[in-house]
Amino acid sequence: MGFLPLLKKVILWENYKIYGEYKIKQFRLAI
Repeated sequence: MGFLPLLKKVILWENYKIYGEYKIKQFRLAI
């Protein structure tokens, strides 16, 4: 109990980090 919500948060956080890094790279290329 409580493990799946934690796992979902970790997955969301990882996706958020990857997406954020991708956006930063795009932004740098645009400059």
